Amino acid sequence: MAADEARHAELAWSVIEFCIAAGGPSVCAALLRTAREIQAAQLSVPRGPGRDMDLSAHGFLSDAEVTDAFTRARARLLKHVAALVDSAPGRGLPPAERIAC
Repeated sequence: MAADEARHAELAWSVIEFCIAAGGPSVCAALLRTAREIQAAQLSVPRGPGRDMDLSAHGFLSDAEVTDAFTRARARLLKHVAALVDSAPGRGLPPAERIAC
């Protein structure tokens, strides 16, 4: 299952690369804007039944671990998007509009 999900993610990034190549600076700007919004969004960890108990022995992450995983994933997303935009030959944004990761 994990390998299948990894292939889906790889395909999604390929589609984004195509969109950058086809759409140029306006797509780059929209992509960066969306990535920034995702990075800045407040994370609300859904709480289910029994979340007050330690269920780590059963493979469940604590709320803190879920929050940390989402925070790290959002940071990786922003870095990946910035790298894609920066590597778009002649299609990237001026340095003033880029983001530092």
